[in-house]
Amino acid sequence: MLKLPESGLVLLLASILDYLMGDPTQLLHPVQVMGWLINSFTNQTIKLTQSPRLRRILGIVLGLTLIIGTGVGSWLIIALITPIYHWLGIGIQVILLASCFATRSLTNAAFEVI
Repeated sequence: MLKLPESGLVLLLASILDYLMGDPTQLLHPVQVMGWLINSFTNQTIKLTQSPRLRRILGIVLGLTLIIGTGVGSWLIIALITPIYHWLGIGIQVILLASCFATRSLTNAAFEVI
């Protein structure tokens, strides 16, 4: 029987999950939270600063903070849970990775446009 490395198993299961379910519209998606944070931060920045240069720097800081924060936060969740509950850790990895694909959701959106 074919034995997949654990990362291969996570990738395979995440692909299948995304293909079968897509992003459930009734659940909060991480990108929605990021959008709210960006919107709130942008509104506050516009109210509090007039300098285009400072706004640009703050935008760069926000972007880097979101990217690094998301990566570190995901890594921490996986690193803390997996040693205690191995299969739960794998399940969380599958869900987190599946939410990054959006293949099903993009396909549905394309068919709506067509």
